[in-house]
Amino acid sequence: MFTKIPHRFAFALGLTLLAAPAAIAGVYELRAGEWQISDGVSVGPSGTPASVRTICIRPGNTRVSDSWFTDFAKPTPDCTTQMTSSDRNSLDFNMSCPNPNGEISGPTHVTVAPGAFTIDSKLSMDLGGYPLPMNRSLSGRVVGACN
Repeated sequence: MFTKIPHRFAFALGLTLLAAPAAIAGVYELRAGEWQISDGVSVGPSGTPASVRTICIRPGNTRVSDSWFTDFAKPTPDCTTQMTSSDRNSLDFNMSCPNPNGEISGPTHVTVAPGAFTIDSKLSMDLGGYPLPMNRSLSGRVVGACN
């Protein structure tokens, strides 16, 4: 009778450990409303002005996942991402984007609050063995109700 308890415990522990990678995937609650998104890039010491746009997050769409932010951070759809960490207020991932002038890659950090988020990417373009640093910053904040 006592020999079955450790096996059951080991089985339960094994199931818990198998489920652990799913815990990395975060779910974040954003505030419903119109969001202002600013997006800027700096290459080397110079930067480009931030472009500003708005998106509407409806009440039924306020729960977003890690993949929402990784997709949002991609400068082009053919970029790939690999999660490195995630918790209730932030996530980190590596991004890689093919480019005819050289691959663009590097780490990205996202900070999330219900009414705002920031996405900071420390990227580098490989120019034939010479890295060209690039920083991309996106920020979003609620500015009012959706139209």
